[in-house]
Amino acid sequence: RPWNDCGVPDFIDESIPDVPKIPKATNGEDFPWDDVRLPIFIRPVSYDLELVPDLTTLAVKGIIKLIFRVTEETDFILFHMVGINITSKTINEKLRVKRLLYYPEREQVYLETDKPMKPGKTF
Repeated sequence: RPWNDCGVPDFIDESIPDVPKIPKATNGEDFPWDDVRLPIFIRPVSYDLELVPDLTTLAVKGIIKLIFRVTEETDFILFHMVGINITSKTINEKLRVKRLLYYPEREQVYLETDKPMKPGKTF
């Protein structure tokens, strides 16, 4: 039994092509990663988390350090994040952050570097 009695339309409008939805970052740019899953060539090694709560304002500040390796050359990493405001970002003395995009629908952050990261190194 159908959900309602509206029936099925007797026509199909083929003039409207299926256009894939391009994910948009919060700044309006196209989000370059279109997959729910994170890339398999980025391997987390460890996460260091330091939190400093302010019991008066109930705000929490902190530092998150992501240590990772890549198994193929890439100029970006992707990770999940929700409810965190990034105020500064660094990778190391040789790599600079070129672009940082946030896609809240999947809670994903795309961090692009100014140079490619090579396999076998820890970042």
